[in-house]
Amino acid sequence: MRMENILVATDFSLSAETAYSLVVQLAKRTNADVALLHVDESHGFHSSEELTDYLDRIAVYRRQLVDKALDFFRRNEIEPVLHQVSGVASEQIVALAGDLDADLVVMAKHGARTSSEHLLLGSTTTRVLRSCPVPMLIVPQQLSPHLAQPPQRLLVSTDFSDDSRRGLDHAVTLAEQLSLEIGLIHVLRLPYLIPAIPGELVPAHVPGSLTNRWQTDANSQLTSEARRVSTVTVTPQLVLGTSVAVELAQQAQPADLLVIPSHGKGALRAMALGSNTASLVKLARNPLIVLPHAYLKRN
Repeated sequence: MRMENILVATDFSLSAETAYSLVVQLAKRTNADVALLHVDESHGFHSSEELTDYLDRIAVYRRQLVDKALDFFRRNEIEPVLHQVSGVASEQIVALAGDLDADLVVMAKHGARTSSEHLLLGSTTTRVLRSCPVPMLIVPQQLSPHLAQPPQRLLVSTDFSDDSRRGLDHAVTLAEQLSLEIGLIHVLRLPYLIPAIPGELVPAHVPGSLTNRWQTDANSQLTSEARRVSTVTVTPQLVLGTSVAVELAQQAQPADLLVIPSHGKGALRAMALGSNTASLVKLARNPLIVLPHAYLKRN
């Protein structure tokens, strides 16, 4: 994964503006071109003079926001190419990513927390994640002050699958380009109880000898994966836990950029199924690069 063309999708919200500073840092490090996309979803509803006047005023305000965004990048010595289109935002973002041969699509993580503190991801971001053909960088609504500067490390998740191995290869290419080290992390989910067989009332505890063997095997695979890489420093880390997404989110340092390969069809074809990727997108307080399954198979 080389970062040469970055597409930033924006609705000019405060959340979207949060992503600009990180994009500037990445573009400067990689000498990448930046395209700024805004999709106007209000067209096609001019049914009265009053509404037309309202939409005209909105257009003036939108122009001011465009100028503000362009000014931010120019002050940071980045000259983005502006794209303004009408239509369904998620469809236009995915289409332009293909037309521009973008290497990375950047979006802010919109959404709101429910009473149970679960984040409901914004609908546009969700739809783009499901169908985006290239890696996506999801930026949290509040960016750590540490990431006002360039990221210090890539934290890459692995489950030792073929997708994970390809994901590590892409992460290595990016780490070379950004001059970063890699933290390679595997979350070992250890069952504490063996489910009871029919007729038994109490499940049995997993023997310590068995959990030790699982940890030894996982450490061996993790070390082997790290040793495949010779061009950047890779530090393996084994973490025990009950939730992959929770552990990855908690292990990330403030200046880390998370990278996770996504299994299944598309980037997140079934968010409602509670996949590790979907959960991590919701939980992560760090910027997160999602590598779609289709992209990993293609490259």
